[in-house]
Amino acid sequence: MEKMELGEEFENYLLSSFPIDRKELHRLLDEIGGYYSKTANEYIVARHARLQLEGHKNDCI
Repeated sequence: MEKMELGEEFENYLLSSFPIDRKELHRLLDEIGGYYSKTANEYIVARHARLQLEGHKNDCI
């Protein structure tokens, strides 16, 4: 998973703006980093699977 680093000033801004603590902020940033570190192929495969679960057929996807 990709680790997102913030400057201390921006991190403090986020902590004062949202009702989360530092541990929760770092967990959220780890999740965001992981989501955006997917390759194009990984994204396409996951998106295709979600669309199939929603009932879409392959020829429409």
